[in-house]
Amino acid sequence: MWTFFKTLFNILRNISFTIVLAVVGCFAWIWTDEELKQGLVEAINEERSLANETYSKDEEIFGIQSFTNEDNASKISKIEIKKANGGSVYLTPDEIMYLSKHGYDEYLITHDNEKIRTNISLNNEYRKLERFGEFYFFKTKNNIINCEMIRGISPENKSEIGNNYGYKVEMKNGDIIEVNKNIISKLRRIMDKISD
Repeated sequence: MWTFFKTLFNILRNISFTIVLAVVGCFAWIWTDEELKQGLVEAINEERSLANETYSKDEEIFGIQSFTNEDNASKISKIEIKKANGGSVYLTPDEIMYLSKHGYDEYLITHDNEKIRTNISLNNEYRKLERFGEFYFFKTKNNIINCEMIRGISPENKSEIGNNYGYKVEMKNGDIIEVNKNIISKLRRIMDKISD
């Protein structure tokens, strides 16, 4: 009887050890994969911003007047973009050529081809820019593109990359932004609206 309990204990101990190793392995894998880590951090920041927006709406329900940017979207002429050094830059949407975020390299290119290091969340900045209905912005995984500043779109050479080719979007300043083939049709629809 004693050996039965000893064997059962060893089996349960090994199962729990395996589960702990699997959990630690998953966290280690996520933490070393930069794209997954960046996605996880952006998701957490997005949840925080949604929680703050919900809080603002609750204030309005209880009679506290809260003037959000959404309420005054037609009155807003500039948006604030946080600089990497802690300052801010205030731009109108037509002054933005594109925003880019690749790992820890975050920057904004203005219509004057000025490069400004930023400290941004692409999802938050895209929400700000969407409030300006007369401007067309397109979001990829790593960029927000002002469609008015696009010079051309061309496919990459299929023979070099294989079936997973993308498209190259050339901006007015000559910069090239790569866009996945799965979302290029959405960008083309926006460009059709602009060119009408």
